Amino acid sequence: MKIIVIACGIGIATSTLISEEVNLILEEKDISAYLIQCRISELDAYAEEADLILTAMDIDAEQGQALGTPVLTAIPLLTDINREEFIEKMLKYLS
Repeated sequence: MKIIVIACGIGIATSTLISEEVNLILEEKDISAYLIQCRISELDAYAEEADLILTAMDIDAEQGQALGTPVLTAIPLLTDINREEFIEKMLKYLS
């Protein structure tokens, strides 16, 4: 089972909205995954076990590389701008 970490500033509101969208997409594609919600500041604690990290905000490239796990900004799930492109990228990391 894949592990997806979903992070936002506080780890509650925006990450919950993203989690709900991700769950719908995964159900539609028949993909099993365990979702973890957290704060951006907690990413280091979860990065090692994660297959993919989705964030509610851009993180700098240096921080993303330091995590050692693919990081995608999930704003398209909230705005619908470039949503399909985002979903394709996300699914590539989960296949």
